[in-house]
Amino acid sequence: MRIFHSADIHFGVENYGSIDPKTGIHTRLLDFSDNLGRMVDCALEEKIDLFLFCGDAYKTAFPTPTQQKLFAQHMLRLQAAGIPVVIIVGNHDHPLSFGKAHALDVFSYLPVNGFYVFSKPDLVIIQTQSGPIQVVGIPWPTRNFLLASQEHRFKTHAEIAAYISDKVGTIIQSFAQQVDTKIPAVLAGHLTVSSGIFSGSEKCAVYGTDPIFLPSQLALEPFDYVALGHLHRHQNLNKNGIPVVYSGSLERVDFGERKETKGFCSIAIDFQDAHKKTSYQFKELPTRPMIQIEAFLSADKDQTGQLITEIEKHD
Repeated sequence: MRIFHSADIHFGVENYGSIDPKTGIHTRLLDFSDNLGRMVDCALEEKIDLFLFCGDAYKTAFPTPTQQKLFAQHMLRLQAAGIPVVIIVGNHDHPLSFGKAHALDVFSYLPVNGFYVFSKPDLVIIQTQSGPIQVVGIPWPTRNFLLASQEHRFKTHAEIAAYISDKVGTIIQSFAQQVDTKIPAVLAGHLTVSSGIFSGSEKCAVYGTDPIFLPSQLALEPFDYVALGHLHRHQNLNKNGIPVVYSGSLERVDFGERKETKGFCSIAIDFQDAHKKTSYQFKELPTRPMIQIEAFLSADKDQTGQLITEIEKHD
């Protein structure tokens, strides 16, 4: 069974670019859309069985019609080819307000089959061209409804984050016990793992405001692969066991990611014999270069001229 895993597309990021005169669309939005299109092209060419998108389709929960159109066009290409699409709601997709739809809610109501949107934890069995697969989806755990309870109203951010981590971990364990070990199973979530590295920094995710999960809470025996979104750097946090993988973002969001390669993950689950075997590879996509130039200016010379001279040394 062949699966593609991606996350953190962030349509709406418009750092450093300009308006493309041919399309009227911001060049950075085109960068992200082009790479999403390249990944979809590859999925159609390889005739994959399942497409996992693990959250943060947009920069904000209120995308523009142009951003929605571009994202939907790519997703509908997969659906038209008969490739099931799993969509996990990320923190940037969620409005965090009672009664408001999240940015990906429209895919739950389209009059077509093939979209599986996880806005709350669930276990779904999806039929693919290579047989059934079980997907446990865990969206970004929001705290706004929890704070409405008198029991939690006066807890600190760290206490609430720890409480959510514990409860979501229990939910994952409960779903793991329901998984049929004879057929493939993946855990897909938009979460922060304790040993994960944020882009542009070697600091671990220990800020206290996000619910933090240990790799051992996710790499549970029934799952063949754990697909994650939220951290923009591609990384496998459980190299000697069940893969716990952040695919990373499809494009560089800012200069903190200027040295990182971007792409998506291609997973293969072999379940022809009694023992299932999972392997994956990271497929790199072309990204717009971000070049950091450090210039030391002399006070007795024209400063703009000095900067231009330094810039001209680079492509």
